[in-house]
Amino acid sequence: MLSFLAPRLVRGQIQTRHPLAHLSRRSGLLSQPSRTLLPPTTATVRSPLPTRMSSNSSSPSPTSQTPPGASTPIFGPNTDAEALTRDLSAFLSTTPWRLSADRMGLERHFRFRTFKDTWAYMTTIAAHSQSARHHPEWTNVYSSLHVRWTTHAPRGLSAKDLAMARLCEAEAAKLGDKVVPVEQPAVAVGSSAEGMECGCGEAKREK
Repeated sequence: MLSFLAPRLVRGQIQTRHPLAHLSRRSGLLSQPSRTLLPPTTATVRSPLPTRMSSNSSSPSPTSQTPPGASTPIFGPNTDAEALTRDLSAFLSTTPWRLSADRMGLERHFRFRTFKDTWAYMTTIAAHSQSARHHPEWTNVYSSLHVRWTTHAPRGLSAKDLAMARLCEAEAAKLGDKVVPVEQPAVAVGSSAEGMECGCGEAKREK
């Protein structure tokens, strides 16, 4: 029988040596508690919340286009914008015509000597409009006439508008001094204009 297995008498008590006690003293393997190895924990990283944009910042959609300037015309679809821009610039620089406020039309304010001259001019333009199947938006108060050309279907400025504006300019040139040069804004329908008495009111009857 091995000596290290023999029981020992310690102070009246029999103490049996553990067969692996020597390993406990030398290496300390038995004195250490057992450890359960766990798989490494993967830390979960939360992605930051998207930054909320300020109400003052604007980001245009991919399909939207910001016009380079307030005087840039808005053309209708299927329009040769490059060629029309070139012709339009030449026309606006040599005539009193201007781009409308919505940039989708051409407009001019006319002033004639008499209402008869005004009506004759409108009759001529109406006949050409009927032939071209393109009609103006106009306002007439006695000898004052405001003409605006724009295309409604499809919406936007087109070559038709420029062609009819050129026709209006040519017809006005034929009237010579019957057309009075003006730089005032258009007169709305039903409003009165200073210095444009038509002679059909009470003042005319009293004379």
